[in-house]
Amino acid sequence: IDLQNLSFTLDGTTISGLSAALQLTDLLSPKSLPRQKITVRRIDPGVPMENMEIIYRIQGTDSAQLAIDQARLSVIGGTLSTGPTVIDPLSSSTRVVLQVADLDLEALFKLIDVEGLAGDGRLDGSIPLTLSGDSVSIEDGVLAAKKPGILRLKSEKVSQLLAGSAEDVDLLLQALTEFHYTELTLKLSNSANNDLLTTLSL
Repeated sequence: IDLQNLSFTLDGTTISGLSAALQLTDLLSPKSLPRQKITVRRIDPGVPMENMEIIYRIQGTDSAQLAIDQARLSVIGGTLSTGPTVIDPLSSSTRVVLQVADLDLEALFKLIDVEGLAGDGRLDGSIPLTLSGDSVSIEDGVLAAKKPGILRLKSEKVSQLLAGSAEDVDLLLQALTEFHYTELTLKLSNSANNDLLTTLSL
């Protein structure tokens, strides 16, 4: 099977430049040779992802399992990657750990879209994902700044909500207008109703 440079839209997600070559060794109980490859120039479900490459093989006896040797893509100024992972369609869930490298903090804050929140820096870390049916959950994801940088919080809503509540809170709000951090950590997880919860530590 050979696909070259396909582009299409599926469920609101635009996929551009998809190419794949698949050499099957068994058609009835699908199996493939090692190191099959899928590449995608750009996927845009709302957050553009570019230069995706997946190296994989198809294996298994009771069901055709997708055995990923490695996968990599560019997003938010950095890269996401994963090592060996097996996806079994008969399994109720699959756990995948994404390794994050050189993520752009400024672009991430724009994506999160918290009023008045900005900053600079690059983040490394890991995001454990559990895939169950159509849902994706995150548990104990951690991203950390690679070196010191600057965080800025200039929000009228936050200032009005907290102003005057205590002297140290007023000082904190003033400091956060341009806070020079030495360490910055983001912890990520899903809530029960599937909202993304982010804890920022400085």
